[in-house]
Amino acid sequence: PAARNMVCSTLARLPMHGRLWVNDPDCLILRDEVPLGEAQALATVAALTAGSLIFSDSLARIPAERLAILKALLPPLPHAAQHVDLLSPEIPARVVTSLSPSAGAAGLGDWQLCALFHWTDGSANLDLELALPLLPASGDGRLGVKKKQWHVFEFWSGAYVRHEESNEAPGQPLLQPTPLAVEKVPARCCRLFVVRELRPDVAQFVGSDVHVSCGLEVELWQEHEEASSGHRRLELLLRPGRAVPSARVWLYLPRTAGHRSPTLLDPAMLVELEEVHPEVWRMMLPAIPVEGHRLCVE
Repeated sequence: PAARNMVCSTLARLPMHGRLWVNDPDCLILRDEVPLGEAQALATVAALTAGSLIFSDSLARIPAERLAILKALLPPLPHAAQHVDLLSPEIPARVVTSLSPSAGAAGLGDWQLCALFHWTDGSANLDLELALPLLPASGDGRLGVKKKQWHVFEFWSGAYVRHEESNEAPGQPLLQPTPLAVEKVPARCCRLFVVRELRPDVAQFVGSDVHVSCGLEVELWQEHEEASSGHRRLELLLRPGRAVPSARVWLYLPRTAGHRSPTLLDPAMLVELEEVHPEVWRMMLPAIPVEGHRLCVE
């Protein structure tokens, strides 16, 4: 009941952050008595408030898997999220925030976080839908425009899917959001999605397990073509503001599907490389020091 009350009051006060006060989501509970999925849901609520982060569990007694949840929330997001279903009489089940990169990583472009929650006192799983685009722009009923695609990355599980607008009759406007099925969300758990519109032929940062924003940990992002080889080179600087014992990063690298794998110019920085979807690669990286680490991918 205490957690339910915290979630209800915290989400109700999201719009007041930075206007009337600094949001206080109450103590984050990560100890083993709380199921992992529920701990992730509470951490998601705390992250999306962008407010104070209070933690009272004994660090010495928290397993590394739980402690990683806390670390991923630091530093806090720059602003609070907003409700999508503002007039819902229940605890908000869908919360969205838009994020922008740092000046040195402007090439990342803007992206969005969307949390889908399954708040219930019962125990049944629930099938949900993620409607894309998350926050439709005005005049988005488009005629004769190429269908959009999105990178959809789930932060807590590391799952990736590429989603495309539904097929419509030629010449007909696309008026309705395109839903993505989100199946079997356990009770009192959530899914935290990182959504970016796919930009063909441009390298994109898809996600990481370093920071909940999946982008603000990137301080530098530059892509250019090497004149000598004709290959594209991507340079990025990961600087989360803390030492990271290991990291996973997901990148969209066009023209690398099947026939040519990307190469790190410093092989010592790569532990494992796997193509999880055509042109989307998961990179396992070793320790990142406090001062960050620069990666060059070709």
